[in-house]
Amino acid sequence: MTTGRAIVQAYFDRGFQLVFWPATSDWKGPREVGWIDKHYSIADYHEGDRVGIMHGVELSPGKYVVDVDIDWGPGVEIAKALLPVTQLIWGRTSKRVSHCLYTCPDVIPMYAYRDVGKDGITLIEFRADRHQSMAPPSVWEKDGRREPLAFVV
Repeated sequence: MTTGRAIVQAYFDRGFQLVFWPATSDWKGPREVGWIDKHYSIADYHEGDRVGIMHGVELSPGKYVVDVDIDWGPGVEIAKALLPVTQLIWGRTSKRVSHCLYTCPDVIPMYAYRDVGKDGITLIEFRADRHQSMAPPSVWEKDGRREPLAFVV
């Protein structure tokens, strides 16, 4: 069985910039002051922490991290039809495909496609600015439900 530390180390080995925060309540992001500018290392990770992959970060010349966040369940089929294949896809039991990670040649601004109906819910977001997306081995939590994030193979 792969440990959280092994997953985190694999991210670092690929050049990703990460952020960590304790698995407290349903927080989907860090609360630490200055987290966005802090450079975390494997020594900062504690088993059970939530892990965020920073986007808008240059992995190598001309390869910036972009996360496609599919919030609307049926959007997965649209994403499969329109997006290129990627090896980094993750989700949870109730929504197996939630995030697809890519690189692009430049930093692009975050953009959210929203439902044009009265509720205006977010359907799909392109995240390529200086923020993070919670990734495995984190545990997603909402309304008392806890689901580990896992890669789609």
